Amino acid sequence: HPQYGLLTSIGEQHLESFGSVENIVKTKFELYDAIPENGFICVNADNDLICAELEARKGDGKEVVTYGVKDESAADYRATDGTVSGAGCRFTLCDKNGGETAFGTKLLGGHNVQNITGCLALAAKLGVPAEKLVYAVRLLKPVRHRLELLPNGFIDDAFNSNPAGFRSALETLKAFS
Repeated sequence: HPQYGLLTSIGEQHLESFGSVENIVKTKFELYDAIPENGFICVNADNDLICAELEARKGDGKEVVTYGVKDESAADYRATDGTVSGAGCRFTLCDKNGGETAFGTKLLGGHNVQNITGCLALAAKLGVPAEKLVYAVRLLKPVRHRLELLPNGFIDDAFNSNPAGFRSALETLKAFS
């Protein structure tokens, strides 16, 4: 059984496999259910479906660490000052204690900032200082066919096959001149 977990998103990307959003929520929260009392789970505070399910489970004794990128987010860890360009993304990680660390990555797309923020929240909770991860985040490489900038200037996003992924790809294209 896992002692720690990370819930990045619940959305329509898995409808073909699970048949309904309710089934996706139920399946994703199996990780939450598996976390013991001495563990914790990091969750995306910007995802309405995750927040609604957490609200329904409030008071169950689980330690929940939140992260997000939205300005109005009251998350424990939040990415601010985000910029997305054809060269990648830059952002500042702010923690609930007032700490701030600047990060940059070659990964394309604001959704990657959200995913990285979740990983940084998990690492921080495990005692890894954000400053020690700046270099590692800078070296991240895209998964093949997922907003992969090719040497010829084309973007290979052949993997995405759902509306949310396609919208994210279109948002990413806005960052290019």
